[in-house]
Amino acid sequence: MLILKVIAISLGLTFTLFGYLIHFKKRYGLVNGFEADFRAGRKTESYASQIGLIEFVIGVVISVAAIALIVFE
Repeated sequence: MLILKVIAISLGLTFTLFGYLIHFKKRYGLVNGFEADFRAGRKTESYASQIGLIEFVIGVVISVAAIALIVFE
């Protein structure tokens, strides 16, 4: 059970961090292959921003679930 808690916390924090950096700090280079697709005109900045927001929300949900797992053991 300890391993599940550690994995859940680390996964949640990782998703939250990357989502924050992509969506709020505009580090679109963290999105896999975005720079080349952006130059070619296949993807826009709003696409990368949406990806960042999705990652951020998933990270927050996983983190809250992990905290609930720890509290309500």
